[in-house]
Amino acid sequence: MLIDGLSVLQEEISRRLIYWYTHKNENNKKIPKVEKIILCGGTSNLIGLSEYISVKTKTDVELADIWINIINDKKNVPKISFEKSLSYVSAIGLALENFNLDR
Repeated sequence: MLIDGLSVLQEEISRRLIYWYTHKNENNKKIPKVEKIILCGGTSNLIGLSEYISVKTKTDVELADIWINIINDKKNVPKISFEKSLSYVSAIGLALENFNLDR
């Protein structure tokens, strides 16, 4: 059952990559190469997921650092494990959607 879900995820990512590489931009120029796939969400902690996606798509895969665009100083990172922080990425993204950093 888990393998089926992983296979569906990998196929969807592969479809997006094929679309990306087979279309041209407005200036009719080739689109740049996808350098990496960034996984986020609690399930991205699944052991072997990033390696599986990387092998199947032939693209580097890494886990998201959800604090990278929020906190400039690593000393102020909340006391939560990296793995657990991935579960909060959607909530943090939604909270920041209309947040103006210049205020």
